[in-house]
Amino acid sequence: MIPTSTLLNRWRSILLVLAASLLVAAAPRTVILRGSVVGITDGDTCTLLVGATQYKIRLEGIDAPEMDQPFGKQSKRFVSKLIFGKTVDVKDLGLDNYKRTLGYITEGSTEVNEAIVTAGLARHYVQVL
Repeated sequence: MIPTSTLLNRWRSILLVLAASLLVAAAPRTVILRGSVVGITDGDTCTLLVGATQYKIRLEGIDAPEMDQPFGKQSKRFVSKLIFGKTVDVKDLGLDNYKRTLGYITEGSTEVNEAIVTAGLARHYVQVL
């Protein structure tokens, strides 16, 4: 017969391994999409091609003017010069209400979301719930 203390230690070990596994599984994972920018909708939305899959990317944390608003065309042109046809990394933050991928875009060492705001062609935006 196995002593009770040995059985308890084995069960503790098993429970610790299970708890650690659950913590690792529940930890948020950063997903980085790497692909080519194949379309620019406006100053805060673009299309990313990853393999054969297209993602509509909505740049997180900024609000650029719409195309029919003042500076809308300038904002789109600026973003086009920064990333159109280039390979970029997108930090995927999930989907918005329109099923677009929310994300931060990096092209080389350029933080694109920040660059648009710094250029004065979008404003920093935080959604208030």
